[in-house]
Amino acid sequence: IVGIAGESGSGKSTLALAIVRYLDANGWVDGGSITFQGSDLLSASRTELQSIRGKRIAHVAQNPARALNPSMTIGAQIRETIELHQDIDGGSEATRRVQEVLTQVNLPNPELIADRYPHELSGGQQQRALLPIGLSCNPDLLILDDPTTGLDVTTQANFLDLVSNLKSEYDAGILLITHNLGVIPDLADRVNILYAGEMLESGPVDEV
Repeated sequence: IVGIAGESGSGKSTLALAIVRYLDANGWVDGGSITFQGSDLLSASRTELQSIRGKRIAHVAQNPARALNPSMTIGAQIRETIELHQDIDGGSEATRRVQEVLTQVNLPNPELIADRYPHELSGGQQQRALLPIGLSCNPDLLILDDPTTGLDVTTQANFLDLVSNLKSEYDAGILLITHNLGVIPDLADRVNILYAGEMLESGPVDEV
């Protein structure tokens, strides 16, 4: 787990969006390179990016209320990602995978949650519901953009415990973006400190 820490407005989310080429039209990369498993993401075609996003790199956005589609149930949103990126035979296998990932993020009654719309869930449940969408295709890299923003202390602690468990279960690299330095020592192996768009410090957590 690599942590990216910095105050609000330091460029953390912009960095995450740049990695997966999700920047809006008024944002661009004017220097450096972005490579993933030997592939140059900056020169990748739209088709190549579609095969990487969601399947090999999963981006879990900061605000679940904005990231989740209000017109689709939670199960349908997870299923959409599975069917787009995996060779699934028949509806039963996709349904089984939906239930599996909902169970892994400790959501109570996965079958009921799958049939609910985002507005029918609490803030903490919405945040957890974003994770199965990202995890559904077993990504090699999971980008978590300030996943504990807006959560109470207890829900935040439970969510971070969940992330720690998922790290070993999925054997995936995790880029953890946060403005809360307190969560970095508990989870991350390395940390990068961002300020005003510049990387000021980088190294093992114990040293930094």
